[in-house]
Amino acid sequence: MISVNESVMKRNMKPSSGKIKQFMYEKRWFLLMLAFVVVFAIIPLLTMNIFVGHDTQFHINRIEALAQEMQMGNFFPRMYSTAISGNGYATPLFYGDLFLLIPAFLYGFCGVSIYASLTIFMIMLFLAVSVSMYCCVYNITQNKASSCCAAVLFALSSYFCTDMFARGAIGEAQAFVFLPITFLGFYNILYRNMEKWYLLPIGLALMIHVHLLSSVMTVFVFVLLMLFSFDKVIKEPKKILYLAISALVFLVLSVDFILPMLEQLISTTLMSSAEYPL
Repeated sequence: MISVNESVMKRNMKPSSGKIKQFMYEKRWFLLMLAFVVVFAIIPLLTMNIFVGHDTQFHINRIEALAQEMQMGNFFPRMYSTAISGNGYATPLFYGDLFLLIPAFLYGFCGVSIYASLTIFMIMLFLAVSVSMYCCVYNITQNKASSCCAAVLFALSSYFCTDMFARGAIGEAQAFVFLPITFLGFYNILYRNMEKWYLLPIGLALMIHVHLLSSVMTVFVFVLLMLFSFDKVIKEPKKILYLAISALVFLVLSVDFILPMLEQLISTTLMSSAEYPL
């Protein structure tokens, strides 16, 4: 005979099992998209012994130096004081490391090896890029299938995969996460009812904190799109207002990165390897 407790447990399990099936059915396109990314992008990272790209060592040095600063209680350094045999290196003034805190924390506080920390971070980037693009396209199209396809194509694009697997350009790869968010905000201002205009300054501010060049190039692209849609902007002056507000919000959110960088560019003579070959 089945006890009262067992029958109660069975009754409780059936609804939860049904909820899981319902969730998986409703999110089938989203889960399918993640499955594609896992199989074609993440599994290769997990099977590689040590990943080494063109810029990998540079970012490894950044993670190691940032972890050392975090261990000293300096979570947002403007200079890696322990780098170059203790002479210091001011990489954060020009190369934001906001989200590099994740692998630095894994390495400095969780006992994860430096290469494993970077690999985990790269896996997170693949997933974040996929989810970001999926949400962006779904917000515009309200079509789960097309959103899934767009996310897979974006995450497995030759440019992003080259950044990840060949170049090890982790800074530029992080910018891919925020590019769809920034575009969605700009799209809402220019072609819709401007209700989600705030995504533009937030996405662009996050982008400049991980990769300066990507944010500059994104702004240039948006300027070109504005020129092509100049008639829309003129007919609705409110769009200009929202773009101006977005620029102001962006400056407020990015002032901690922009001002120190400008101060260095104005007051310091900087040398590059192109001008002074090693």
